[in-house]
Amino acid sequence: MRTQDCTTRNRTLAIAAFPKHLQGSRCTHDRDTCRRCWHQWLQTQVSTQRFDQISCVTCSNLLGQGEIRALATEAVYQKYLDAEFKATLSSDLKFVWCPAAGYKSGQIHEDGNIFRCVQCGLKSCSDCAVLFHEDESCDEYQARVNVRPQQELDSAKTLKEIAKICPGPNCGRKLEKISGCDHMTCRLCGHEFCWLCLAAYRDIRRVGNAAHKRDCKYHSDNLS
Repeated sequence: MRTQDCTTRNRTLAIAAFPKHLQGSRCTHDRDTCRRCWHQWLQTQVSTQRFDQISCVTCSNLLGQGEIRALATEAVYQKYLDAEFKATLSSDLKFVWCPAAGYKSGQIHEDGNIFRCVQCGLKSCSDCAVLFHEDESCDEYQARVNVRPQQELDSAKTLKEIAKICPGPNCGRKLEKISGCDHMTCRLCGHEFCWLCLAAYRDIRRVGNAAHKRDCKYHSDNLS
């Protein structure tokens, strides 16, 4: 039986467990990630990224619809199609989603900012995408809800810089880095990765600094 190593799970699997390279794909590397890992990766990507910003598990290339259909589960692919459909509708400036319907109902709206959903009858503000703010203009409403102490913004920014989730498969441990180098090793699962771009060190050792994300300062193209 022919086998191949899955670089994501670090396991040797039957060749049938790996997807074939699709014609027209932007990726030029080998398909060295098994279907199971692809399923997990795309489930996360579809849940957290815009439909047109879903990237390859190995490199930073964006995936087309055909690749997502071939590599994702049917449920995840349908979720991707729903996101694409909603984004297409939302690109029409006259189309408004009802904020009370979980963005599952909407209609063309052209007159003013008072929107009444034909599905549930809810009255909302089409400019602010919230329940209608009686006795307040949109500017007054936005000024009221957007007031946040500067220290909260600074704290959130700092937390984002020093805290991340371990990208190791099935780990998810929250990690913090105050100082030191960007070569991180998770104490829970042992996964080694770049703190800046989350590239796995098994890939960096295999192909060099080109394994870093292209916008990472350690990518080979960014090193002087």
